[in-house]
Amino acid sequence: MSKQTKAIVFIINRNLIFALATMIVNLKHTNSCLCKNIIVYHADLTQEDIDSIHKLQSNNIQFVVYTYSQWISEHSQPQSILSEKFI
Repeated sequence: MSKQTKAIVFIINRNLIFALATMIVNLKHTNSCLCKNIIVYHADLTQEDIDSIHKLQSNNIQFVVYTYSQWISEHSQPQSILSEKFI
């Protein structure tokens, strides 16, 4: 088995599930070779959300739970007021 050298990585919350679906459909139609290894970091997707995405691209998507507290433990606490809008 050959090792995958490229991946497309998304970091989303449940509010962006529609955007993830749109990106996957778009990638499938325009750059199907890029759909071979997709990783999605999330904190709050339900199993129903994950199943819906798997219907679009069945076996090449890995979902990884990654919470805000995990992020904070690996990074320094954001100091900017604007950063709160992105986290």
